[in-house]
Amino acid sequence: MANSKSHGATIKKDEETGKITIARVMHGGAADRSGLIYPGDEVVEVNGLSVEGKTPDDVLQILKNSEGTITFKLVPAALGRQKRESKVRVRCLFNFDSKDDPHIPCKDAGLDFVKGDILHVVSQDDIYWWQARREGDRTMRAGLIPSRALQERRVLMARTAENDNEENEDYDREEIPTYEEVAKLYPRQGFHRPIVLIGPPGVGRNELKRRLIDLDPSKYKTTIPYTSRAQRPGEVHGKEYFFVSRDKMEEDIAAGKFLEFGEYKGNLYGTASENVRSIVNAGLHCVLNPHSQALKMLRTAEFKPYIIYVKPPPFEVLKYSRHKAFAKSTFDESNSRAFNDDEFNEILKSAERIEFMYGHWFDDTIINDDLAKAFDKLVKIVKKVEAEALWVPSPWVQ
Repeated sequence: MANSKSHGATIKKDEETGKITIARVMHGGAADRSGLIYPGDEVVEVNGLSVEGKTPDDVLQILKNSEGTITFKLVPAALGRQKRESKVRVRCLFNFDSKDDPHIPCKDAGLDFVKGDILHVVSQDDIYWWQARREGDRTMRAGLIPSRALQERRVLMARTAENDNEENEDYDREEIPTYEEVAKLYPRQGFHRPIVLIGPPGVGRNELKRRLIDLDPSKYKTTIPYTSRAQRPGEVHGKEYFFVSRDKMEEDIAAGKFLEFGEYKGNLYGTASENVRSIVNAGLHCVLNPHSQALKMLRTAEFKPYIIYVKPPPFEVLKYSRHKAFAKSTFDESNSRAFNDDEFNEILKSAERIEFMYGHWFDDTIINDDLAKAFDKLVKIVKKVEAEALWVPSPWVQ
């Protein structure tokens, strides 16, 4: 392939005719700026040298040995010319290193990225390789990235090869994260995005939520759970819980009215979607720490949540931390306590599974190795969400 890094185009050999043709023109590169070279054009000569019977590597060597101005003699393609740049922006949901990709058409043309990067996809004409540049860098030459279809195919093949146990079979039923089309969501008066703390039980989400609400109880609110258990002396309906009959809860669960629900000691507990809706509609900040599966119900254009992953530190840090008495974040109503090594390992195992299943939906991550520092970071994140325009799934702003 021709060195697109310097010339902005790649070439290929037509398998039927043996002719050297322009495979692609990189948006923003020298070939693109010339306005004279287009995909499909046949290359006849390079600097006066005929390319008949030569391979793409032979042509590449001619280009490498050339100095100064490079002249191409081309036969224009019969089909149409290059399309305008698209306006698609995507959030990358995986890491890509072009140097490690054996199938990229031209390694010099690759655009490396890491999970979370925002890219401007300028062309999706090629079914396998898109052209993109980093968002905000208008002077940058576009680079090649694997298309959504190609990446999905690769992941499916890798999972098939590794699919030797039931756990992987369960993972295969989840979506394959590749790219998510995004747009900027600007803050608007009277609407605040729910703050959703996700993480394994025992990592401290409940304590972080409590501290945030205590910071300004008139501003930050959380939902009151429903339960089918009997009301105890001193409890107030609508304060600790909404107490309803089991039949009523089962009816509402079947109707899809709960973001999450579960059973503990023969009683049902759950969080109703309407409770989140009422807090948001009141112009308040809703703070939640649901089970990770609730994200399927919460991550919608209606709620537009900001999802923060509360991650446990590595085992040794977790084991010897001064904050071993993490607050429980389940419906068991137990108090904070210290955990043994087996429970630490269970926290880490649960965290690994949550990251695998839902990590592509996380907007931010807080590693809770020090509760005070974790809370300070949480406050900074919440202020950012309140004040800044942030990237969200594009359907949320349409």
